[in-house]
Amino acid sequence: MSDRPHRSMDDYALLAEEAEHGELRPAPGTAEVSSDYAMRRGRPRDGVPREASVSYTVRVPSGMGEALARYATEHHLTTSEVVRAALGVYLAEQPR
Repeated sequence: MSDRPHRSMDDYALLAEEAEHGELRPAPGTAEVSSDYAMRRGRPRDGVPREASVSYTVRVPSGMGEALARYATEHHLTTSEVVRAALGVYLAEQPR
């Protein structure tokens, strides 16, 4: 069972509205890492792979953003590549 508090649909609607109006800010002690990229998914149709555009923002504890950037620089990666890899591992570990 998750330790996260349950959110109602009203909570999500309010968050979406705040984000749309630019009012949603990172919680104190957090930083945001954003990325936009296209990924290939699914089987090619008529020899052309289907692509999905993905845009996301990840909130991380303060200091972690700098640590991610430093790790990325040391390993000749972008911060987005590091976050995508971490997100992929997290999603792979989730029960289906």
